[in-house]
Formats: sequence, C-alpha cells, structure tokens
Amino acid sequence: MRDSLEKVGELKRFQDGVFRHFVELPRLRIFGGRLCQLLLCREVNHPGGDTDEMWFRVGQTDVRFGKLEFCLVTGLQFGMIPTNIVHGYEDVEGGLLDRCFGGKLPTFHMIINRLDTGNFDQPDDAIKLSYLFILGHVLLGIEYGKTVPRWACMFIENLTAFEYFPWGSYIYSQTVYYLRRFMTGRNKKNQNSNKKQNLGVNIYGFA
Repeated sequence: MRDSLEKVGELKRFQDGVFRHFVELPRLRIFGGRLCQLLLCREVNHPGGDTDEMWFRVGQTDVRFGKLEFCLVTGLQFGMIPTNIVHGYEDVEGGLLDRCFGGKLPTFHMIINRLDTGNFDQPDDAIKLSYLFILGHVLLGIEYGKTVPRWACMFIENLTAFEYFPWGSYIYSQTVYYLRRFMTGRNKKNQNSNKKQNLGVNIYGFA
C-alpha cells in the first residue's frame, strides 16, 4: 500500500489524511481472539459509567474502554454522524469501480492485488483504494475475502467528504455494538448447539 501511494505521489496526502495513523502499521495476520473473549467475559457495570462505554475488571482494577481510549489508539475524528451514511448513494458511471474492477464490488484481497500492480487511471485511485481497505478490513473488521460495502465504494467518490467524515464516531459506535453482541451471540449458540457443532462468533469493528 505504501509503495503504491508513493509511486503515484499520494503518500504525503495519505500521511496527512484521515487514516494517517495506519499507513505505518505492519501487515499482521494474528488476532488475539482468545484474549478478546477473556476480556469481554470480565465486563462489569461500573458506577457512574456512561452508556456508550465499556468497563472490564482486570485484577482488582476496573478498566474503561470509551471514546477517549478509542481516539488515543486510532486518532480518528469524532462528530455528528449523518443518519443516511449507508443509504442515498448512487453508482457513479466511470467511477472507481468501473475503472479498477469492471463495475463489480471488489473483495479486500482484490484491492490489495490492484494496489500491488501500481497502475492507475487516475492518481487518486490509489488513495481511494487504500482508504477502502483500511475502512472495511481494518476498522470495520470485515473478512479479507468478503466484498467492500457498496455504500463505502459510492461514498469514496467524494474524496473530500470522505476525509472530513467523523469516522471515529461511526467506527466506535460499531465496535461497541458488536463487542456487546459478542457474549449474547455466544450464549445463544451454546444453548442451541450439540457437541458435534463447531461454535464460533464474529466480532466486527476495530477490535
């Protein structure tokens, strides 16, 4: 990703942009699912805690996961979220999908392969593809082999609006939502399962 952005002269813009904290991250393939599960099992109701934050008992200490902690880790902007973020977008004729993927929704694997080619019809295609990969795979936690959400592919056509969108607010709300669903989903699968079934749940968001 970094090499592709540098090749078309867009690396500096990315480093100054909305997802700048993620361009230097190593390409890790390890997710501490067991650690995440153990931590979620230690969730507690902390006196005075806000409804949009989570608290966990670690040893004898209650540890908070809230907007402040999320912002410190991600550096993403917070603000008011439009109610129609996933609706109201129309396909753009001759847009990014047409130029790079023949009009089809790409998987995140396809995005990386396209970035690796280093060939783009427009210079900002590289930064748009990089944004889509980080938004969907890194921040929303969508599996590598699944397709990018259509609304994101339409939203990215307005690059300025995309860069000014309060992604911190949106990603944080999605992360907390799915973390809270984790144990509920796990318990339901346990209740409706037999010993021969392979139990598992998915956690989405920046977990």
